[in-house]
Amino acid sequence: MTCHLRVGRFFSSILLATTFAAHAVDPHPAEYAIRWDPADGGPKSAAETWAKLELADGDKDTFNIWYSTVSAPPNLPNGFKAIVRERQKTNKKKYELTYKHRGQVPLPATPSLAQWTCPVGATDEKKDEVDVSFYGLTNVVHAYSRSCTVESKDAPPVIPKALKTKRADCKSTVTRLKLEKLTVEEWHVPGPGKRTIIEVSQSGADTNVDLGMFRDRIAKKLVEEYKIKPSKSSMTELGSSCGS
Repeated sequence: MTCHLRVGRFFSSILLATTFAAHAVDPHPAEYAIRWDPADGGPKSAAETWAKLELADGDKDTFNIWYSTVSAPPNLPNGFKAIVRERQKTNKKKYELTYKHRGQVPLPATPSLAQWTCPVGATDEKKDEVDVSFYGLTNVVHAYSRSCTVESKDAPPVIPKALKTKRADCKSTVTRLKLEKLTVEEWHVPGPGKRTIIEVSQSGADTNVDLGMFRDRIAKKLVEEYKIKPSKSSMTELGSSCGS
């Protein structure tokens, strides 16, 4: 009797653990970022920021970037805005066309990422991501996005006319330094609100652990030691509004 009871409890515990595992959800991919205008203080360039953070040598790329608003986004979830980004790598011949919709609430359950059709062309490069921006060490804002990217080494991919896009009246130039999951970008955004913006970002998971690591290792050092004043705008917002 005792043996049967123990065996029953053993299998019950396995069943319970399996049930919990089946309902467990992996954390969403996330990008943690902090950005600032060097005119307000802090490191003045991507290279200076890289040195201040005492990072090993990484890869360097340069880009031209254009943003376009989308007048007819297909199946846009409530509370989300759509944007198209064209990115031309200038140190190598490569072109990217990205469609993204972004909002302040989590993405709806349907369609799933696998079911979603990329509005700018067939591609396997699709992702859901939580954008975590540090407006300060205790002021952290989450946004939720779904995006897809079409790439070409020959010519810029064409934006489908059905999206009814309007390109912003400015071209941003970007220098990017990258080492594994950490990226430092120096943006020059022309136009009426001409600005230089430095952004430090790191990919990870949407967890308290990854958030705390970015805050303690990156954001805290930049704010407390190098006196940056964090911006409260995303690069998509700044680039598509020509810095204003």
